[in-house]
Amino acid sequence: MNEAKQVSLTAKDIARFWSRVPRLDSSKCWNWAGCLDSNGYGVMSIKNQAKRAHRVSFMIHYGSTRGGMHVLHRCDNPACVNPSHLFEGTNTDNVADMVDKERNPRGETCGLSRFSESQILEIRSKYVKNVYGMKRLAREFGTCQSTINKILKRRTWKHVPC
Repeated sequence: MNEAKQVSLTAKDIARFWSRVPRLDSSKCWNWAGCLDSNGYGVMSIKNQAKRAHRVSFMIHYGSTRGGMHVLHRCDNPACVNPSHLFEGTNTDNVADMVDKERNPRGETCGLSRFSESQILEIRSKYVKNVYGMKRLAREFGTCQSTINKILKRRTWKHVPC
């Protein structure tokens, strides 16, 4: 959904927005009661363009976003349109927020992963320098020594405890 182009909101647009927002306590999430997209974000049509509801909320309360900026959620709830839960940020800010809150795919949840967490634990437990080394582990697990090295030095699979 391309939301780069800013639109101005009419009083009718704003009234339609509020008709789909059950306002509760200002500290709690206000979950969008209209259509949701496949990622759980609220969606509404403005001037025949699909707009995400949290962006519309941001526009109502704070004005248009600066060019190329995203509207992020402090609460990590994509359906939330509570303006006190929203803030403006770059794509880099959005990715950093995702990583800080550990919402990014990692380990087995990453589609490119070749190992399971149990295999990582096995690799780490079998490694004994000059006895059961990286070369042997690489052969056994069908990978290269540099991959084993990264696993052992915790450059990858950091989230798996030792």
